[in-house]
Parts: sequence; structure tokens; C-alpha cells
Amino acid sequence: MDIVKIKDVRLSNLLTYAPLVLTATYVSYVALTTYLKDMLTYPCLSAYLLLIYSSEILTLLLAIAVILGASLSGLYIDYMWKSDRGAKFLAILLLLSSILFVMYVAITPYLSQSVVLLANLVFWFVVGILLGNILTSTSLFVRYRYSIVKRGTLVGTGIGLGTITHLILAALGLDLTSITLAAFALSVLSAAALLMYSKVASEKTAAKAVNEGVSLYDARILMFLVPLYVFFLIHGLIIRSHILPYARILIPNTLVNEVVLNLPLLLSILAGIVMDSLGRKVVGIAGLIVLGITSVFMLTIYALIISPIELSILSLIFGRLSAALIIPYVVVVSSELAPKKFAGKFLSICYGTISAGILTGMVAPDLLKSFYLPTAIATMILFTSVYILHVLPETLPPEYLRYREIVSYLKKAMKLTGKSRAS
Repeated sequence: MDIVKIKDVRLSNLLTYAPLVLTATYVSYVALTTYLKDMLTYPCLSAYLLLIYSSEILTLLLAIAVILGASLSGLYIDYMWKSDRGAKFLAILLLLSSILFVMYVAITPYLSQSVVLLANLVFWFVVGILLGNILTSTSLFVRYRYSIVKRGTLVGTGIGLGTITHLILAALGLDLTSITLAAFALSVLSAAALLMYSKVASEKTAAKAVNEGVSLYDARILMFLVPLYVFFLIHGLIIRSHILPYARILIPNTLVNEVVLNLPLLLSILAGIVMDSLGRKVVGIAGLIVLGITSVFMLTIYALIISPIELSILSLIFGRLSAALIIPYVVVVSSELAPKKFAGKFLSICYGTISAGILTGMVAPDLLKSFYLPTAIATMILFTSVYILHVLPETLPPEYLRYREIVSYLKKAMKLTGKSRAS
């Protein structure tokens, strides 16, 4: 039986791990900072309704742009990685996105208020295009360059570090320029690490480090899109009903608001470790359960005439906890389930589905004239999603899980033997 071995994490391996951790940190930080963009961009506007309106418009536009960017990446992303240009391409994408942020901050002060909204539309559309490409490229980087028994830990750690960075800068109360410079520094570090890694790591060395998961070539791979869509449809409802219009009304203190919204995402670090220890399914199904609890809170809120503030805050917290479990799960598992010949194309469909779910969750309440109905429908489909995740194969190799069970058993046996001898 082949045993999947795992090397110790030492300082000599930091160069190997840094590119993925830094990239995940940058993506996580930028995604979190998106929710602050309007407060920072419109400090001179007193019309709060305009702020809410622009928030919804820009977030919807960002979701549409991510769908388009992910779809476009399916045309060329496989070629980039098969020709060994993927890491360099990802580094270029990171640098382009950060340069765009710097240009935005440099130009905005010279624009009149009448054209600021138009500038935001163009800016976040281009950011979405780049982000769609970065997401698919990052997942392929996970698949082709890292051992299957380390992927969850590395991705989860990156997401957690992005959250910590965001919270620290929020606590310092920095302005838009400082936040943008932080994003620029992160992207430069990530790009430099990627370029150094691609230079020192030969194809032979990289091939030894990777253990393939369970790629699917049948209809089950399309079943995986159902949980993705439902996951993020409900998160779209949370963004639309809680984060955009009500978060700062519910919690007036900005720092406390950021803690409530983003501190739960630190759970992604533990989620990544569990994925590499007990399997991917555990985290995915746990994320669904937490999301189910969130849906129950939301249905309770919508059923009441007066919404209790405690239930609204609980919905926010549980919603973010479920995101902390689901996001690293999606990044890792989608890359492992993808067919070997069409991994990039499948990932482009996955991230397009995710963005489509968020988009649907945000527009469904307005189209149906109700928050309750789309939430109730999504909650019912959630039970189907649990079954789908249950029947999908475990992508962590079964021989590695058996190896961990044997090692755990031997350690317990040695402890018992040592105690019996001592007595």
C-alpha cells in the first residue's frame, strides 16, 4: 500500500509555502476590504440612501464581472498551466490588480462627485475581471504545485491571515490610501514569491510534491455545482439583507462591526487543518449545517413583524462562520474534483456558479418582492446539497486517512504501554 507522506514544516520550506499563503491572504484581504470601499470613497456625501444604492450597484457589478472574468479564464488558463507559465501569469494578475488600486486612489481626488460613481463602476468591473482570473489561477496553483495533504492548511491559513490583516488595519482606522498601499504591498510580496518559486522549483521537484485527488469524469461533477450555487445564493441573501443596508445601523461602532463581520472568518485556519487531517467532507458538511442554522435565523427574522437586533447579529455571525468553512473547502475541493484535461475550464464554471449564486441572492428579494420566499426555497435545497456532498467521493486519499488512523492508534497504544510499565 502506498503511503502518502508529509514532510515537516521547517524554515527551509517557507519559500515553497509562501506563494500560496500570500496569494490567499491577498485575495481574502481584498474581498473583505470590498465592503469598506463605499464608506472610504464617499466620506463627503451625507445622503445615506445614495451610499446604500451605490453599494448594491457596485457589488452586483463586481459579481457580474467575476462571472465574466472566470468564464474568460476558461479559454486560456489550461494552456497557461500546461505550458508552465501559470505561476508567472498569476503573479502578473496580482500586480495588475494592485496597480489598479493605486491608480484608483491617485485619480479619485481629482474627480467631481458627479463622475465618482461612474469611476467606481469602471474600477470594480475591471477588478472583478481580474479577480475571476485570479481565483481560477489560484485553484490551479493549489492543484499542480502542492501536496494534497497540505492544501487545506495552506489555503485556510492564507484566508485567516487576510482576515487578521483586515482587522488590524480597521482597528488602526487607516484611510483609503493606506489600505490601498497595504493591498499593493501584499500583491507585490505574493508576486515576488510566485516568481521566485517558479524559478527555483523545477517540474520534477513540483511533480514529486503533488498527490492527485479523485478527479471526476461523470455526471457527479455537475452535481457539485448545486451545493456551490446554494451556498453562495444564501450568502448573497445575507449580503443583501444584512451586510449592505443594515450592518452599520445594527452596530454603530465601525470597529465592533468589523469584528462581528470578519472575526468568524478566522475559523478558516482550523477548517483547513481539519480538511488535511479528517477529510474534505467533514468541513463541507459542517459548513452546510452552520449555513442551515443561519437560514433558520433569517427565516425567523423575516417571519417577525419587528426584527430583533440579536437575531440579526446572530445571522451575521453564523453566516460568516459558514463562509469560513465553505470558502477554503471550495478552493481545495473544486481543484481536486476537476478533470485533469479540463481543470481550468471546470474551475471557471465553478467560480462563475459561485458569483451567479451571490448575484441571484442579491436580486431575488427585489424580483420576488420578498426576502422570505427565496430564503425558504434556498433552505429546502440546502438539504439536497447535504446529500450531494455525502455521495461525492472524498478527495483526500483513503490510504492517507488510514495512515493517520494507524499512527493515531499507535501513539495511543504507546502511551498506554508506557503508563502500564510505569505503574
